[in-house]
Amino acid sequence: MKLFRFASLAVLLLSIVCTGCLDIAQPTAPAETESPFGSLFTILPSDAEIVSVSLNVYLRNPSYNTVYVHRVTEAWEEMDVTWNSFNNAFAAESSAEFDTNAIDWRSIDITDLAIDWMNGTVPNYGIALVAAEGTESRCMIPSREYHENHPFVEVVYVTSDGEQIEQALPLGDTFIDSDNSDMNYGTIDKVYSGHWEIGTTKTALIQFDIPELTVVDDTCTRTRKWWKRHAGSWSCHGQRPDEVSALLPITLGTPDGEFSIEVTDIDTARRLLNRRICGYSNGMTKLYGQLLAAKLNIASGAAGDEIADEIAIADEIVAGSHWSHWWTRMYRSDRQEVRQVKRAIRHYNVGTTGPGRCE
Repeated sequence: MKLFRFASLAVLLLSIVCTGCLDIAQPTAPAETESPFGSLFTILPSDAEIVSVSLNVYLRNPSYNTVYVHRVTEAWEEMDVTWNSFNNAFAAESSAEFDTNAIDWRSIDITDLAIDWMNGTVPNYGIALVAAEGTESRCMIPSREYHENHPFVEVVYVTSDGEQIEQALPLGDTFIDSDNSDMNYGTIDKVYSGHWEIGTTKTALIQFDIPELTVVDDTCTRTRKWWKRHAGSWSCHGQRPDEVSALLPITLGTPDGEFSIEVTDIDTARRLLNRRICGYSNGMTKLYGQLLAAKLNIASGAAGDEIADEIAIADEIVAGSHWSHWWTRMYRSDRQEVRQVKRAIRHYNVGTTGPGRCE
C-alpha cells in the first residue's frame, strides 16, 4: 500500500493571453487574512484524496477567444522574468482549454495537471494560458497587489471526515511583454494577457502555494519506535503525526483467543507500542509492541511472507496467555519461546530480515 502525504509546493501559473472563458458558476473567493498574500492551506491529513484542483481568476474585461492551458517547462522568478528570459518555455500539447466572454469570476479545472505535479510525475513550473492566434484582444486580471479579487487556487479533497476545501492566494504575479522584451513588471497591480495587435503579446504569470502530494513507498518496514513516534502523541513541540489510526483495527492473538487484544483505537496502540501495561513491562508486553509494529508494517504495504510463521506463533502465545502470566504461570521454556519469537519479529521490523527498513 502507498500512503499519500502533503507538503507545501509552489505552483507557478503563467497566462499567455487570457482571452476567453466558459460561463460557469461564480466561485467563492477566499476571505482576506491579515496579509492578503500567501497560502491559506492548512496541513492536509495523510488520508486525503484529491477530488479537484481549480484555478480561479477574475476577468475585468471580456474577450472572445479560446485559451489553451499548457504546462510550463522551465523555472521563472516574479521579479526577474522577462519576455526574453522566459523564451516560450511551455509544453507543446495543451492540458485544457476554455473561453472568456464576460466580466466575472472564472474557474478552470487543472486537476490532472496538478496531480501530475503533486505526484512528481512532471516538475512543477506552473501553467501557461495561451490564446489562439489571429485576434487583437486582451484581458486584465487583478494581481496580488490590487485591493480585491485576487486569483486563487482551490483544492477539494476527501478524508474520513468527508469533503474538505482549501484555497491559496497568490505568492507572486507579473506579466511579460513581447514589445518590451527585457522589461520586468513584478510590482504592477494588474496583469495583462493578450494581443495588443497581431504579432504582439502580453503574458501574465501567477505563482500560488498548494499542497504537494508525495508518494511514499511503504513496501519497507519501520521500527516499533518509529510507529510509537507516529502515533499522534504530544511532545513539547506539539502533536506528532498519526500514521497508525488509518491502519486500525488490528488483532494481536487469534480471533477467538481468550487473551487476544483488539487494537481499535490510537490510545490502545500507543500503550502497546510503549511496551508497558499498568506501569509494568515484561517479555509479554515487549512482544505486544513488536507484534503490533510488525502488523502495522504489513498493513501499510510491507511484505510479510518471511515473518508469517513467527507472527502466527506470537498470535498463539498472546491468545493463550495474559501479560501478567509472565510471573505467575509461564515456565522458563515458555518465557524463552516468547523471547525468541519477539527477537525474530524485531529483526523484521528493523530490517535485518524481510523487505528491509525504510530510509
